Amino acid sequence: MRAPPWLMLLIVLLPSASLGLPAVPISPEPAWITHIAADTAADVPADEVIGGLYTLLFDVQKNRTLEPPQSFIHIAYRIVNESGVTDASRITINFDPSYQKVELHTVLIRRAGAVIHVLDHTPIQLVRRESGLEYQVLDGSFTALLILDDVRAGDIIDYSYTIRGRNPALGMHYCDSFGLASSEPVRRIEWSLLWPADGPLSVRSDGTSIVPRVEREPNGVRYHWSLEGVKAIRSEGELPRGFDPYPQVHLSSFQSWAEVARWGSDLFHLDATPGLELRTEIENIRSRFAQPEERALAAIRFVQDDVRYLGIEFGRGSLRPTSPSVVARRRFGDCKDKALLLVAILRQLGIAADPALVAVSKDQALATGVPSVEPFDHAIVRIRMNGSDHWVDPTYQAQRGGALSLLYIAPYGHALVLEPAATAPVAVESPAAAGPLTLIRKTYDMPDYQRPTLLTVETRYLGRDADDMRLGLRSVGRGELAKQCARFYARLDPDIEPRDSLVIEDDELRNVVHTIERYAIPHFWKPVGESGRRRAEIEPTEISSHLQKPDEQRRTMPLGIDFPEHFICSTEVRFPAGWAVRGESIQTRNEAFRAFHRARANRSVLSLYDEYETLKDSIPAAACADYVRDLDSASDAMRFVALSAVDGQIANRGGGLSWPVVALLVAVLLGSIAFAARIYRMAPAVARPGVTPAASSAGHGVARPGSEEPAFGEVPVTESAPSEAPAIPEWQPREGLPIGGWLELLRLVVFVVPVRAAFIWIKSLDVARRGTLNALLLPVTRSPSHLLVPFLIFEATETTILVVGFSLAVALFVRRRQLFPRLWIGVAGLALVVSLINAGVGALIPSVAAATTPAIRLQQLISAVSTVAWMIYLRRSARVRGTFVN
Repeated sequence: MRAPPWLMLLIVLLPSASLGLPAVPISPEPAWITHIAADTAADVPADEVIGGLYTLLFDVQKNRTLEPPQSFIHIAYRIVNESGVTDASRITINFDPSYQKVELHTVLIRRAGAVIHVLDHTPIQLVRRESGLEYQVLDGSFTALLILDDVRAGDIIDYSYTIRGRNPALGMHYCDSFGLASSEPVRRIEWSLLWPADGPLSVRSDGTSIVPRVEREPNGVRYHWSLEGVKAIRSEGELPRGFDPYPQVHLSSFQSWAEVARWGSDLFHLDATPGLELRTEIENIRSRFAQPEERALAAIRFVQDDVRYLGIEFGRGSLRPTSPSVVARRRFGDCKDKALLLVAILRQLGIAADPALVAVSKDQALATGVPSVEPFDHAIVRIRMNGSDHWVDPTYQAQRGGALSLLYIAPYGHALVLEPAATAPVAVESPAAAGPLTLIRKTYDMPDYQRPTLLTVETRYLGRDADDMRLGLRSVGRGELAKQCARFYARLDPDIEPRDSLVIEDDELRNVVHTIERYAIPHFWKPVGESGRRRAEIEPTEISSHLQKPDEQRRTMPLGIDFPEHFICSTEVRFPAGWAVRGESIQTRNEAFRAFHRARANRSVLSLYDEYETLKDSIPAAACADYVRDLDSASDAMRFVALSAVDGQIANRGGGLSWPVVALLVAVLLGSIAFAARIYRMAPAVARPGVTPAASSAGHGVARPGSEEPAFGEVPVTESAPSEAPAIPEWQPREGLPIGGWLELLRLVVFVVPVRAAFIWIKSLDVARRGTLNALLLPVTRSPSHLLVPFLIFEATETTILVVGFSLAVALFVRRRQLFPRLWIGVAGLALVVSLINAGVGALIPSVAAATTPAIRLQQLISAVSTVAWMIYLRRSARVRGTFVN
């Protein structure tokens, strides 16, 4: 909630005199500092400068051996061009007067060898800053402001000042961090700290290998960082939470997280006796609810909804929370105030609860950084109940759910629980049932291609999405929310018209918000040039609006991703009679998200299922290119395009058959059956005495004296063959060997393969319907290809041949005909060759290639290997030759 503009103006412009604050004094530079002069002759890197200013010197010197501690700052910058004059002519120094004092030393303008002493004629103004007021935070900070006269391009502005004081909430502890680069180039950076010789200090550098120079001095130890010619680092934007593109140095006097936790526990101190207003609220909850979980939920509702967010963070208040009794009485507080209030209520109700600190923007520092207070910027609460930990953010509003397991907590990563036993930050996990999930069900009802299309959108928001929807409804109202929804769907047609009022149902116990919207879309079908055709796009806009590519795609920095997010959209499109669409299933998955698209058609009803879920909050820069390609693929898969024939009439209206395709398939079927019948009727060769059927039919393979032993199942030939050939008897079936060994498994394959082929054949015959053919030629498609229709006709043709061939193989197998092995090898080989052709051509057709998942490729590979194995077995096995003898 934003603060009223008049209030912001009043606070910001409040003069220092009305507050009784002393003016900022002017004094010489402290004796303990080392004066460093700016290099006024330094060349300006014009290609890197932005905003018309080039910083020549950024010098910070801190002294923690003095009481109070002092921080000396010396800055000099050159005005490169006229665009920098405005910013350069205003000097601002921010401080908290509750514990800090500012002393100005010098303000100079260097121009063409001359030096202008600004403080001789420029007054110092003190104004109230409150930059966080619009976020309901008052920090009590002020700004010492100097407006410089007669500032010109080419001038060098050179000024220095000292800030004295320490935050009393930290006591004698020290926590700090500073950057060694920024978005602008800097000629020279000097940063030093004079630290007590016997004082503990932890130092950690992130994103830089630069280490400080450490020198012992009479008053302590000086840590000194010095850099020259610092290049600008341009942030690529859309960075992950907690990632800082600039090299940082972190310093802390805390030696362990346990020490930080003890400090925080002392700071978050509870009153011995709650105040009247707080006791009244506690007793109210106790009397209304009997179960501990019900009482915990009631306390959470009170703190979240009845105590508004407003932080007064002057001095100690920037770190120390306000007494819960005070917060309950005035009904406002910031995150730490509300967290301690919730803990106070829960403990009075006999429920275990502790405040915890999180680092919203610097969570990585909790896992790998030095123990410090500096990363923390938010407070939450841990509740322990029935052996489980539940995390609650007391600053949320409109959060509902009939159990603690339904309360969502943001992915803060880690939290330091302020309890005596804490030794390190612990993981913060949101309950699975509280995660965000939005379920959308859309129905497009098209009576014809002239009248408006009716759209019904039914949405269920669960978990965090329900909380957000509920808060949005309370913030803007039902009427404005209905307008926002209509504007969202206006991308389908600017003339879209709501048909009914927005229906909203809120199940607070299950934390589900249910909405129903109905619209009429007058121009759902858009004309396609002068062709007389019309096209319509069917897209899950609720999902595709989240599939946005980053502004900067060629990255050197990681990319942040909205996480967690989960959307499922089911769409039903009721076309006029006669519409037909080929089904498809496309999945996209990488380390950052998964997306799934499925299309199914039943007569004139098209059913679409689209799902999108993010899996993590960031990806490395090296993975960004693949991520963007996958986003394009997922977005393209979910975009369904329908195209009508001339004059808005679908070419397949009324159904019917495509007779040229039917004639082709019938001819192939009859020809295949005739060829199979001829093969089946082929009379086998008659076996001569002493010769195997295989040998007699082949004309070779007879064993001679002295040759190798006959193969398994063969009859050896003796030398005493009759001198006259006997009469050839009529052919009679032979028993041969029984089905056994690997042939038992082959029997299963022989009977299953034709059934599977027949199933594929029936599906492929759909291409003979005029509706399907036109649907392939005209609508659908995100990736049109001139190969698609010939590919499908070829698929139907070759499947027809294979079905007949495999059916013949079954008959030959049952009769144990000699021809079976060769026929099976031929038909299986043909199937293998055809599958390779299909794979090659399919790779050239985008829609087919996209639908060929890795699982399908693996299945094809396994099928090919098994086919080759059976072909080799049938060709070489003696068992096969001894079994198929008829």
